[in-house]
Amino acid sequence: MLSQVAACLAGQARREACVGRYGGEEFAVVLPETGLQGALVVAERIRAAVEAMEPEAEGRRFVITISAGVAQWQKSWHSVEDMIRGADENLYAAKDAGRNRVVG
Repeated sequence: MLSQVAACLAGQARREACVGRYGGEEFAVVLPETGLQGALVVAERIRAAVEAMEPEAEGRRFVITISAGVAQWQKSWHSVEDMIRGADENLYAAKDAGRNRVVG
């Protein structure tokens, strides 16, 4: 399932985006020169594409949804870890709001 989700993410992101697995079931999509509104649009497109997938394993079909946290670099941040923390906070806000949504 993870490889199918990864392929879906890569297929929805622009060519210059960097898509990668970040942890267990987490992925990161880095969108260079993209503002917050544009990143939210991409994240929503990815969310909808994953939800529309119809993966099958061992003869069973599955429904997969994702929650996404989106962050844009802030002048007050001092490191990439700060930006990741911002995206992670938004991810947990998406999960707390009911999952299968984008928060940024």
